[in-house]
Amino acid sequence: MAINSLLVISTGSSNNRAASASKEFDIRINNNSRASNGKGYRAITYTAFLFGLLQYCLSEERNYPYFLILDSPLTTFKELDSASPDESVGEGVERAFYQNLAGQTGQYQILILENKEPDQDLTGKMNYVHFSGESGEGRQGFFKTSEN
Repeated sequence: MAINSLLVISTGSSNNRAASASKEFDIRINNNSRASNGKGYRAITYTAFLFGLLQYCLSEERNYPYFLILDSPLTTFKELDSASPDESVGEGVERAFYQNLAGQTGQYQILILENKEPDQDLTGKMNYVHFSGESGEGRQGFFKTSEN
């Protein structure tokens, strides 16, 4: 299942297993509701669900728009302070998230609008655009203005 492989890569734990929760129209992770986790972890796992759905629809030749637009899937995520490996989702989740998606190839596009920037060594593996918000410095915003 594509969702399981993305969960392993994005969370850093091979112990996570996703299953369909049809009554909730969602996924369950390790037999727990996705909603039982914090909002940052929920955002990452929902991204895994959407990406898995995209891959499923493409492999089964189902109708799908061939793109994902993700709004801030990492912004609310924070690594746990706990030293217990059972409680932590793993160090480097943000890097693993970007690294996995940057390595994807296919007939689809993934647009990520995110406040957290990928590591510089990964920006060359994607079409990365930095929005500075500053006039005359990089791209000011999503829509081009006469100043940029």
